[in-house]
Amino acid sequence: MVTIAERIGALELRVNGLETWAGPGQASVLAAGLQAVRSDLAILRRIQESMLRTQQGMLGDLASLRSTQEGMLGTQQGMLADLASLRSTQQGILADMRDMKETLREVLRRLPPPALAS
Repeated sequence: MVTIAERIGALELRVNGLETWAGPGQASVLAAGLQAVRSDLAILRRIQESMLRTQQGMLGDLASLRSTQEGMLGTQQGMLADLASLRSTQQGILADMRDMKETLREVLRRLPPPALAS
């Protein structure tokens, strides 16, 4: 009687030398399938190239936006400096007004009382 190990060994020898046989029509189906895959890949490549062009355009737009933002930030910094200068000037004017009011009070205090109309 043949043991299982001998049967498996014989099958392994046959599998090593196994040849595939394509029946009628299988080659044409395989060729059509390969053609469809190639067509799908061509479509994917076109879509990918289009998306890459769009992405490059967007990256250029983004660089332009960043440049504009940097310019605006510089302008904002200048405006903030101007505002600080205006606030300083305002404080100086307010101090001058306080001095002027004090001087006016002193002048009014020193004036003789108004003459009564008879």
